[in-house]
Amino acid sequence: MTDRVRLATVQLRGLLRGGADVAASLGALDADVVCVQGTPRWVRWRTRCAALARRAGLVYVTGGGSASGTMLLCSPRAFVAHREDFPLPGIAQPAGRSLAIAVFSFTGGQQLVVGSVRLGRAAGERLRHLDLIARRLVSLGRKYSAPYALAGDLHEPAAGRAGATWPPCSPAAANRSRRVAGPASRAPPASSPAPRSGPAQAPRRTVCGRP
Repeated sequence: MTDRVRLATVQLRGLLRGGADVAASLGALDADVVCVQGTPRWVRWRTRCAALARRAGLVYVTGGGSASGTMLLCSPRAFVAHREDFPLPGIAQPAGRSLAIAVFSFTGGQQLVVGSVRLGRAAGERLRHLDLIARRLVSLGRKYSAPYALAGDLHEPAAGRAGATWPPCSPAAANRSRRVAGPASRAPPASSPAPRSGPAQAPRRTVCGRP
């Protein structure tokens, strides 16, 4: 295996009725790890999440209804060393939000900590949650001596406050973090351009990509 890990993120809200097509699209990504948001959360969510993973040729790792609709899937190439659903205290959303986290190991001994998240609409809450997320990812990164990645729906453009302050931790930790995964053995400087994201207010595009 090379030193590159393929990480994808997808927001499923509104797309679940096209289950077969969604599964085919996920499988076509050939990703090592897939961060998912907007998963089934209520009736038969475990069965539905497992079925989606199976149809896509992926393995269910953690999350879904137990993590406020965020989930992690992985390819059979990855080994899961640790998994958890990390609760984020709710303010704007009384039920709260959660972060689906896992530590993956790959052939050759490489490890990567990955978090799948969907931040809220309230700016203050997003910043508080990002601080909690960063602390947890940094802690796991140190424990497993691994770089970490956070992917998902940030609910704001790349120039937003949450994106601009990520990662809110020490420079040493920042140099070992990525907002999206690439070469697991090296990370870009914290000043690297961030991937684009859709805003909560006056969104430019829908989940399906239409203006």
